[in-house]
Amino acid sequence: MKKIHLSDLLENNRFLKILSVLVAVIAWFLISTTVDPNASTTIQNVPITIDLNNTTPGSSGLRVVSTTPLEVDVNVQGMSYEIGKLKASDFIVTPTNLNEITQPGVHELNLTVKTTATLHVETKLTVKPSSFFVQFDRIEKKTFSLQASAPNKEAEEGYYIDQYIASPNEVVVSGPESVVSQIAHCVVENNDMMIINNSTAIDGNLVFYDGNGQQINSETLDYGDINFKISIPLYKKVTLPFTFEFINVPKNIDTSQIEYAMSPVDKITVGIPVDAAAGIESISLGQVDFRRLDVDKSFSFDVSLLAGYINIDDINQVNISFLNDEYDKVYLSSSNIVTANVPTGYQVEIISGKVSDIRFVGKKDIIQDLTSEDVVVTADFSNVTNLTTGEQRVPVSISLVDNTQAWAVGEKSILVSVKEITSTE
Repeated sequence: MKKIHLSDLLENNRFLKILSVLVAVIAWFLISTTVDPNASTTIQNVPITIDLNNTTPGSSGLRVVSTTPLEVDVNVQGMSYEIGKLKASDFIVTPTNLNEITQPGVHELNLTVKTTATLHVETKLTVKPSSFFVQFDRIEKKTFSLQASAPNKEAEEGYYIDQYIASPNEVVVSGPESVVSQIAHCVVENNDMMIINNSTAIDGNLVFYDGNGQQINSETLDYGDINFKISIPLYKKVTLPFTFEFINVPKNIDTSQIEYAMSPVDKITVGIPVDAAAGIESISLGQVDFRRLDVDKSFSFDVSLLAGYINIDDINQVNISFLNDEYDKVYLSSSNIVTANVPTGYQVEIISGKVSDIRFVGKKDIIQDLTSEDVVVTADFSNVTNLTTGEQRVPVSISLVDNTQAWAVGEKSILVSVKEITSTE
């Protein structure tokens, strides 16, 4: 094997180049560790850690609401070969004077830093900024009812949008006591422009308002991950007449000839659920007892709609006035008293010989010709539910012969004697 002499290597250009690089590296290492041991670097965006366990604010029920800033920079001085590989996760930045906090509010706290990395030589650590601001408060949880707002929605022509409905109808909100206590009402809002042509549900955003109607910043509030909706019920808008029904009408009376007037209106605009709108022709006010129908008599009715209907006109009461100047009244008596539908096994004797002061109402040209001979008083025992033996008063119906278009006002009764018939009688 051929021997390699040092003199030969020194004359070899390739070897000299490699040797130069090696010497330069060694020189750099020696200089960096001996000549410049205090290298400096800055680690940015190191998070601040706040642990309230076993602290004065923690035991007082205080919680951290916000911090300014959230992160700091850590300056490191030490051996460059050690600090050069450090990163943000190698440091823990914490406040030093937590136990001084006893009340809610914004407090300035000093910061300290330590490293979790293994370092072989002494390293100097400093944090910038050296203090930060922390807002402390107690956490309150409260349940609020939800309202709904969708101001830019318009119903298609011929339809009506009723009150918007928020879903869910309530929400549990937790957050700083100072913020939760300001909440006066919670609203699910959708401000998009829309033309509504069917009942639908749209997405909404939860917004908090104080007692003055000012919006509250909700960044510190927690109410879970809820998909808020606004239900928009659509109704068919229909104008319908008011109607009523006569009861206890004498057989001779044609009710179509009875004149009346309704006030303040004789019809109403209502909202009817779209799927129920077909076939609805009127709104019934109720019943009018013909026995109470008198000259200048009026009846007051509360407007009652079917479940699900909307009173768009907001008309809550209607008066019906009957008759006019063409009608008059007269008082008659009658001894023409008869019985009907006496139950089997009973005998009835009429004790009252006459019914007096019967008030009749009708058109003037009819009323003026009436006499007592035209009046028939009937005690119909099919309407007597508590028939007993002995004397008792029973109601009677009063009618006119010859189908006269007039009628008796009020109710009358007569005294009768009731006897039970035995099989030997």
